[in-house]
Amino acid sequence: MASALKFPAKLSEATEAGDKFVRLFYETFDKRRQVIKGLYSETSFLVWNGHTKSGVEDINTFYQNLPSSQHSIQSFDCQPVSDDHSQTTVLVCCEGEVCYDERQSNRHTFSQNFLLVKQSDVWKVGSDCFRFLE
Repeated sequence: MASALKFPAKLSEATEAGDKFVRLFYETFDKRRQVIKGLYSETSFLVWNGHTKSGVEDINTFYQNLPSSQHSIQSFDCQPVSDDHSQTTVLVCCEGEVCYDERQSNRHTFSQNFLLVKQSDVWKVGSDCFRFLE
């Protein structure tokens, strides 16, 4: 019963964290990609259309080598994931469109899912999975 009483608070925290994260992540990715690595940790991993990267530097190098982008998020959802040893985790699921190299006519529909992990009151990406939906 005690965990049922905590769920509304966890849901509220997840919603707030996810909403802020989605805006921050895509704005950073599109306009200030050089600082994107600040959202990841040494234990983070990325799966991007089947390409696997792990660790902040490997992920950062991969993202820096992608062409410039413009994302448009159509929808996203956030929810708490059950705690593991008091570790707060949030699942963020996003869907939208992205164009690369400023070619608006070449838009791709995508899905991207994040697991956010709270580290010292700062949310970091633990897992980042991106896939084109074409």
